[in-house]
Amino acid sequence: MTGNAGITGRCGPCLAGLSRARWITSREGTAGALSLARLCAAAGFEAAAAFRSDNGRTA
Repeated sequence: MTGNAGITGRCGPCLAGLSRARWITSREGTAGALSLARLCAAAGFEAAAAFRSDNGRTA
């Protein structure tokens, strides 16, 4: 994805604009993964996790 095309809304970043993005997130069952799932669901999509890790240095 180049720049901020399609992700900036009237009130700042718009999560729905990232619905086709591939995500790096924490392991399933963690608070971080659950938060991402809930935020994306509220925006009307399910995040496609391309990579999962609880170690930020590996991503």
